Amino acid sequence: SSDLNGSIDERATPVGYEANGAGLYACVGDFNNGRHPGKIRPGFDGCNIGYGGKEYAAKTYSVLISGGNWVPMNQGAIPWNAPAVGQEADGRPLYFCRAMSNGSLAPGKIGPSTGSCNIGYGGNEYTIYSYDVFVP
Repeated sequence: SSDLNGSIDERATPVGYEANGAGLYACVGDFNNGRHPGKIRPGFDGCNIGYGGKEYAAKTYSVLISGGNWVPMNQGAIPWNAPAVGQEADGRPLYFCRAMSNGSLAPGKIGPSTGSCNIGYGGNEYTIYSYDVFVP
């Protein structure tokens, strides 16, 4: 579903959490001619994504509705059956991942271009090498 201004489809379920326990949802935001997986919760201005070492709020985004499974992976590995949910500006695919950082379990992005699960947190982008990847 497409949402604006930080709204979240009521059918969506959290896939992670903040350090204080608030639920985090997986989203895909339009940014710099690509579509980047990230995180959102009530109170955010948009889909928060990591990009180029910083964290940005994409104002146009979609939120993951359906449940699925999160497969533990590491060192850039991606399950064969993971769906590409976004892409870099040059077309390389991006997938949903989630990883622990700063006491939160945060959704983010992984792809051939990243080599790790990249998440935005506190204005910065973090690269984490032990993570889960979403599969339907």
